[in-house]
Amino acid sequence: MQISQYRWDHDVLPHLSDDDRAKIKSATNKDADQLDVTQPLDNLVAGGFKLKQDIASQGSEELGLRYYNTGTVSGAGSAGYVNNVEQYRRELTAGSKLSSDPYEARGGTGQPGVI
Repeated sequence: MQISQYRWDHDVLPHLSDDDRAKIKSATNKDADQLDVTQPLDNLVAGGFKLKQDIASQGSEELGLRYYNTGTVSGAGSAGYVNNVEQYRRELTAGSKLSSDPYEARGGTGQPGVI
């Protein structure tokens, strides 16, 4: 997930429910308006709630993922993005290693954030 502070503050934060705010507080020990999306945990949490809103507004997981990825449901490359997310979800749900590790594919170390 990656989200800018502006996008969080203006597009997501004003639309959070009380339940969403409580979940954010539980996950980060911060109020939603205190998230600093330059920090990895805060960014991940904020991006997850943005994705949740996109899925709800677009009416399905597939369309919400496309919208989250490109800003439109017909954006370039969005079908591949959706396919990857769905494949990773199936593998993680099954307790498997991801079949397509993006770090290994680029000749990296296989450790997130270390390429």
